[in-house]
Amino acid sequence: MTISLNGLFVEQAYFVQATTMNSDWTAATWVSMKNYNRLVIIADALSTGSVTGGVVTLNQAQAVAGTNAKALGFTRMARSLDLTTAQTEVAQVLTETAVTSSTWSVLATTSKRTRYVMEITSDMLDIAGGFDCVRFVSTALVNATGVVNYILYGSRFSTASGITPMLD
Repeated sequence: MTISLNGLFVEQAYFVQATTMNSDWTAATWVSMKNYNRLVIIADALSTGSVTGGVVTLNQAQAVAGTNAKALGFTRMARSLDLTTAQTEVAQVLTETAVTSSTWSVLATTSKRTRYVMEITSDMLDIAGGFDCVRFVSTALVNATGVVNYILYGSRFSTASGITPMLD
């Protein structure tokens, strides 16, 4: 199912706050893509000092409990490294960035608001091995707070947008 311009986006997607607003991104929620074709992960951070930690990867699993979790390979993301300077359209632009070894780090600069966006398609998962769940994984942030949100869309079935991705 594709996104229809004749309907509300909130009726066609499922929104999950994967972490609370804090420095602990280590316990992000697992979500199942069993009923969805796409997952957008949005991580927003605010540095309050010289940031350490915040090394990010993605995992896939066979169940939302994290069963047989393993790394999920990805090669790109988009980011904005300075949302603080000015609330202009230029400051909000995301720049596509290559990811090396399926890992990236939060910007280690003081007093910056940053945004990182990753898009996962269901065909990136090891579906043949029974993997249909995804989780944002990070080391704890030091001198920064942030929040991670997921948006699942592209329902595989006409009723999927109402099906919680937090259950198997």
